[in-house]
Amino acid sequence: LEKWLADKDAKGENEQENGTLSRLLPLPRYDIHPEDEEFAEFAQQLLRHEGGPAAAACEQSPTLLKTLPMMWGCQYTVTAAVVGGILAQELRKYITKEQEPIPNCLVFNSETSTAAVASLPPPGVSVSALKTAV
Repeated sequence: LEKWLADKDAKGENEQENGTLSRLLPLPRYDIHPEDEEFAEFAQQLLRHEGGPAAAACEQSPTLLKTLPMMWGCQYTVTAAVVGGILAQELRKYITKEQEPIPNCLVFNSETSTAAVASLPPPGVSVSALKTAV
């Protein structure tokens, strides 16, 4: 055990010297820290200044900015694997033309391991035309 710890420490020192420090990203945290409020205020001011769809989304959901720091720099290996697998599957469908790929947008919820397809109108079709057809 002592040899293993010494090797681990030596490896860490070597990585730090060479600038190749490798580490696992932390898991998401579920508690709010005081600096999270500061980040939320800063991000809100920045989004108000920049405008656009991101600003509108944050205005509609104020908890979005408060929860963002909890997930900052965290690992999402399982979510990335699921989304990457679905992306590869849909690309294969598109390239081989064997099946119809999922239209537009897939929303994956990693907490419940569920997904929903958001079907947006195809290019050239106005939203008002779809509303009158329904």
